Amino acid sequence: MPINKSYNSIVLHNKYFINLNIMSSCIKRVGQLCKEASVVLTNIGAIFPYENDPQASNIRISFSYPPIDELSKAANLLCICVQIAAIEKLLNLKDNHISIVF
Repeated sequence: MPINKSYNSIVLHNKYFINLNIMSSCIKRVGQLCKEASVVLTNIGAIFPYENDPQASNIRISFSYPPIDELSKAANLLCICVQIAAIEKLLNLKDNHISIVF
């Protein structure tokens, strides 16, 4: 069930992985926000050689058979973190040392 839009796309691979492409240069902030929210992601840029994502925009999500309610919560938190990181980038908040707290 691929979904393609201008900044994000979700591609299911044999029901084991999801590749999520987000706005470029937001990936580290998304990883940081997810970690703060207790959502563990695979290493940033994991699908690229030496984990060097040239766009800094790809997250690979791997499931370990969590209960569906936990998966739903983690997916919702991931979406919120992606939105916060994109808003911060668009508003240039990190350069002004302002952060959005949730």
